[in-house]
Amino acid sequence: MDVLQSDLFFDSIDVDAIRQSRDQVCVMVARATAGLSRDRIADSMTDLGCTTSKAMIDAWASPSHTGHNLPFYLVAAFETSCRTTQLTDWLVNLRGGLACYGEEALRREVAAELAALEVERSEFTRRITALRNKMRNI
Repeated sequence: MDVLQSDLFFDSIDVDAIRQSRDQVCVMVARATAGLSRDRIADSMTDLGCTTSKAMIDAWASPSHTGHNLPFYLVAAFETSCRTTQLTDWLVNLRGGLACYGEEALRREVAAELAALEVERSEFTRRITALRNKMRNI
């Protein structure tokens, strides 16, 4: 489902943060891979259908390799292989949002359903009360 956003949402992006984002992504890639085998990460990403090499990951983590940023379409495989959501969280935060995963996401969904159910219950209660009032007046 497409959700239309107001111009205010799109006009409020932090341009300075965007300008610095390439270096930030490099730092996040380096942090996500710290203490892990980049060969294993590359193998895992390849197993996920995203052919990757250690050299590619090394380049993504290096601010000096300006032409080798982590491609957006590989972020999910990269994060899965590193068992992190750091890049997704960063992007969502940059856009003014908040991401939630797993049990937290399910709890929020349950809370939203319960809130919707409460609204429906209130409407049914109002309609039943109106019908009972009509019955008293007959």
